[in-house]
Amino acid sequence: MTSDQVLERSVTACMSNAAVTLREDLSIDHALAALRALHADVAGHHALYFYVVNARDQLVGVLSARALLLSPAETPVGSLATRCLITLSPRDTLF
Repeated sequence: MTSDQVLERSVTACMSNAAVTLREDLSIDHALAALRALHADVAGHHALYFYVVNARDQLVGVLSARALLLSPAETPVGSLATRCLITLSPRDTLF
């Protein structure tokens, strides 16, 4: 497959369903506890960012692993999330 053919495929052909989400209303302490409980399910993943979702499981931001690990325990996940997101439709292509 040529590089042009790869770029013309839909984004869904290039993405993975493996993602770890955190609710925006969780404290850092509760988010870390939830991740520890998921350890067996995410052990093979190298997460640098976590997807932050609202109560309806809608993406509202991303949280870096660094921010998660270095923030005070009582801080809400949502207050640390980067909310300026660039999103793509499943029909979009890479080019």
